[in-house]
Amino acid sequence: MNKRFSQLLVCLLGFVLLGLGYILLLAFSNNDKLTRFLDRIDYQSARSTSTQYYHRRNFIDAEDRTILEDLSSLSNPPAAVYLIGSSNVKYATRLWNWPEKYGSLTHNYGLGSSNHRYHNQLIHYLVNDAKGAGQPGQKALFILGLSYHFTGTIYEPDGYFPALWRRHGLFNYNLHSGLHKTSQGGVEVIAARQRVSGFVGRLLSDSSSFAIDIAGFGPKPRIQDPKNYNEDWAAQMGPFWQNKMTQDLVELRAAIQYLQSVGASIITIKLPQASWEKQAPYSRTYFQLTDKITSDLHVPVLDWSDTLPDDAFGDANHPNTQGTEILDAKLFPIAKGFLDTGALPSPSR
Repeated sequence: MNKRFSQLLVCLLGFVLLGLGYILLLAFSNNDKLTRFLDRIDYQSARSTSTQYYHRRNFIDAEDRTILEDLSSLSNPPAAVYLIGSSNVKYATRLWNWPEKYGSLTHNYGLGSSNHRYHNQLIHYLVNDAKGAGQPGQKALFILGLSYHFTGTIYEPDGYFPALWRRHGLFNYNLHSGLHKTSQGGVEVIAARQRVSGFVGRLLSDSSSFAIDIAGFGPKPRIQDPKNYNEDWAAQMGPFWQNKMTQDLVELRAAIQYLQSVGASIITIKLPQASWEKQAPYSRTYFQLTDKITSDLHVPVLDWSDTLPDDAFGDANHPNTQGTEILDAKLFPIAKGFLDTGALPSPSR
């Protein structure tokens, strides 16, 4: 009897300790000061290696943070700014450093491995389901990123973008019907659980990286490899890249026409292209096609294609921390001007 009682006490003590440990992890993972401290460590690490900074806070990736912290709680503010694009848009801002008045009303929906069709579906969700634009009394600015890299993504049922929305059961995604929120609740519980998981993984990753750095085996600053970049993107675009590009840009035109129909403000930005893009036909052809679309639909264009030096890229097309800081400094006054007075920047053409 005493032995069984002792075993029961040990089990109960174990459960209590586990519970206390989890409560501590919940507290730590939700502590904004601690999270910002870890963010700064990660940012400096990316800066030291000239790579891009992955702002995920305590989630498994930036897209998970977008779903669980941003999209799931999106309301109908009197004014808002939405950045739409793929991963090279994701790395274009540092919203966490903006004044709260502007950062809270600006949403970076640069989602990895996404094309114009996916962007069009996301825009429809923001207007119809999330009521993020086109609502009575609201002013909304959609900043649409333009880069041929978007058109290299083809639809796959288990590809990154479709699978992203199925992660937590909060959204349904279908290639034809698009993106819709499900009736499942509990987003706060899911977010808390994911923060704990991401926080633990982050501590382990940062600790191991620190130990490797101390031992002198840390990552070296990236070295640009234009030849390899061009070969990789030639493989990604494939032999029928012109057809693929033309078909995907039908979705860009449709997205712009839809936003115009609901009264949203729109500007497009030609995203930075590194010098090695001049050795391939993709960027030049893509911008010729998008010029036709924006001209037909009378949409302002900001040409930032030559904004970044090659050293401001972390790889073939993503801005590193230097590039992020340059683009962020250009985007902030656009968002601020619109949110303050509804003003739009002067177009490049």
